Amino acid sequence: MKILKKFMQPVNLLLVILIIAGFTVGLLRPDWVLEGKTALNIQIEKRHYCNSFSLIDNPNYDMLMLANSAGNVDVLYQNQNNDHFAQRELSNYKVYSHLIERIDNNAWFCLINRDLNSYLFKAFDDEGNIGPIKYLIQEDPWKSNLLRSYSVFDDTIKVNLSSFEDPDKTYIIDVFNDSISISIEKDLLNNLISVPINQVEFSPIYCDLSSELTENSGRNFTNQDIYRLIAEKRRASWYKDSLNSDRWKTLFNGTILEVCDIDNDGDDDFIIYIDGSRFAPSYLLCYNPTKERVLWEKPFYCSPKRLKVTDIDNDGFLEMIVVFYANGIECSADWFDFDIRLESTKSYVAVFDNNCQIKSYNGHEALLETGNFTTYSEIQVLPSGKILTAITTDYDDSLKNLLLVDFFSNRIDTLDITYQQAEHLQEFGENIEFIYKKEGKLTKDIINSDLAVINSVSIDIENRTNLKYITKFTLFDKEYTLLRPCNVLDDKFNLIYQNEEFLSFHNIQIKDNIIYFLDGYKEKPYLLKKMTINENHQINSLYIEIWLILILILITYRLTSIFFRIPQKEVDGSYAVLYRFAGFLYNWRIFGKTSVYTQPVVMSMSPKRFHDIMKDICENYQLLTSRNLGLVQLSVYKLFIGNEMHIIQRIAHDIKNQVHLANLKLGENSDGDLEESMRMIFDKSAMLSDFSRINLMQKTEIDLICLIDTILIKFSSHKRYNDILWEPEEAAIKITADENLIQIAIINILKNAIDYSPDDSQIAIIINADKSSVNINITNQINPDITETQKGSGIGLMATEKIITAHGGEFRFQKTDNATVEIILYK
Repeated sequence: MKILKKFMQPVNLLLVILIIAGFTVGLLRPDWVLEGKTALNIQIEKRHYCNSFSLIDNPNYDMLMLANSAGNVDVLYQNQNNDHFAQRELSNYKVYSHLIERIDNNAWFCLINRDLNSYLFKAFDDEGNIGPIKYLIQEDPWKSNLLRSYSVFDDTIKVNLSSFEDPDKTYIIDVFNDSISISIEKDLLNNLISVPINQVEFSPIYCDLSSELTENSGRNFTNQDIYRLIAEKRRASWYKDSLNSDRWKTLFNGTILEVCDIDNDGDDDFIIYIDGSRFAPSYLLCYNPTKERVLWEKPFYCSPKRLKVTDIDNDGFLEMIVVFYANGIECSADWFDFDIRLESTKSYVAVFDNNCQIKSYNGHEALLETGNFTTYSEIQVLPSGKILTAITTDYDDSLKNLLLVDFFSNRIDTLDITYQQAEHLQEFGENIEFIYKKEGKLTKDIINSDLAVINSVSIDIENRTNLKYITKFTLFDKEYTLLRPCNVLDDKFNLIYQNEEFLSFHNIQIKDNIIYFLDGYKEKPYLLKKMTINENHQINSLYIEIWLILILILITYRLTSIFFRIPQKEVDGSYAVLYRFAGFLYNWRIFGKTSVYTQPVVMSMSPKRFHDIMKDICENYQLLTSRNLGLVQLSVYKLFIGNEMHIIQRIAHDIKNQVHLANLKLGENSDGDLEESMRMIFDKSAMLSDFSRINLMQKTEIDLICLIDTILIKFSSHKRYNDILWEPEEAAIKITADENLIQIAIINILKNAIDYSPDDSQIAIIINADKSSVNINITNQINPDITETQKGSGIGLMATEKIITAHGGEFRFQKTDNATVEIILYK
């Protein structure tokens, strides 16, 4: 029974529980024991630098890469099995687009040349030889307009606009045979530019200027005419700057969005998106690579970034559901003659027919405005032809509702599913999977055909890197979710792998058990890497090491508890323990009722100081037990003392004896240093005398700021007085306490700070207060030259601690490079 009682001590019990738990986990959940905390073994390998890539299935090559290089594009063909490379250079092109794998073992991609013409390239010819073969798919029809700095009115008159700096004039107009030159004062021009386009027609500043120009030029100028002049001037200037620098590399990105037989002629067609620029439209165009011709092309002010092709109305012809997102650029309504006019500051979901015309159902256009600026939508088409849509925007974290859009009846229903940001919406068997962010969590809902949530799981992402761009893949008969940056979630939506080094983890492609991706952030070319995932059978060495360390700790604890166990039953009251190491190093501790006299860690070459302290603090002491453990000897002493005040009285008595001796010496020879010593001894004696009244405290309301000022006056003649930094931020801080005892406590700390810090070092006193407490911090450097014999008994700090705790406060002492005493008193 005695052995069982010892075994069930808290430390023993905790160690035993951890060891048993570790062993049980290894049996029940072996995947936890495997390396990487998962049953998957993930390895990252660096491959090549490139801007875009595609996995292909050509007999000779399995990967195609594109890389921008000094204004050209390098097309790299690779066979990963034998590291065979082939390379082709395309001069005066730039690349941005993703590649798409073709079923005929070919890869297609879009490039833009410096003349802003768009080309479609085929990686291999019909015999399988490396090309690439190019097809011109668009010559920018707006380029000539974009580069000129004038406008044409009535197809005859050229109007040029410039600015000048002369606040005394508003504008200057020169009329020639076939042209008009208008110069507008710079500040006036800036005011005109600041007017939003939807206010131009009724703007007073535009109305006044158009009237004056009409009167002085002989031509009819409208508000829109002036706006167009200003816009074309800015557009031409921006365009020329772009083409004369490397900024052209960031313009007009071409991407193949979809491959389908859009016109039912038996040939696959490419739906291609060409991104515009600040002053140029974006395009959707359809290209038939078999017939090598463009079937149709449509310009838009906003950007058609997402597209889904399906027969939404079951009429036997494919429709395109297009998601447009706003680029935030306000364009003049008469810059370009578009038959489909969607505003560039708004986002839309629209249904187009196979000729890229907005469809109408029952007299209503299949067009939904979803939000402003960079909002874009996740969409999913239901078998009924209705569309689920969810908004995503970087500018709005308010709660939104999942919408059900029925273009046939022109009806929008709000579902009881709220979210902040939508990340993923797609078919999941017969159900729909919706992944979204809400309240610091990433949540996955499974929605059935009745649009009810049948399952929901979440992970906390509040303190994690922003997760987005979701990719699903199946591996070892389980579904996994891959998010950017590199986070892998299992089928239960548990995070099983994370590598936040890949901040721009994108262009993800998966083949077999390998995930390929581009890694880079604002730096091109990116670094192509591959993540190999295998079933893991490797034991987690860290798990085994921790388990064995716990066993070793348990054994060590049991042995040390036997060797160093103190005979508690024989000790009644206070006791002291003296350790002797290797026969010459001594260390001691004092325990029990004398907690007021708590020694710091002490190492000495002799036990003499230990015995001197024992004689100071107790009437008698007795050796209880002595144990020899080889290199360590242990001695336990029982202390016979009355109470803690007895210690104080004895020390005060010794100090009074020192005062008596000092008086005798003063009678023989007057000495300034001796007088100072006399005064300090007398102060300490008075302090201990007052401290003995600790159980008879008389609390009154005192001002701590005033009290510390009074204390510092007592140190004004001290040579270290100027080293004390005391700059209180408040005029008064009042608490209820015994003024004499608090004064003793602060003087003790300040005296210690002066005695044990180097000369000319700073001693800082900082006081802070709030509604319930006051915090006093006294910090000083530690003098490394203080010897063991020069150290005091520590009674000053211990008396201070007793005073503070008697007031219900807290006393903290920290010793590192500096010594800091913290006092907390409660009001």
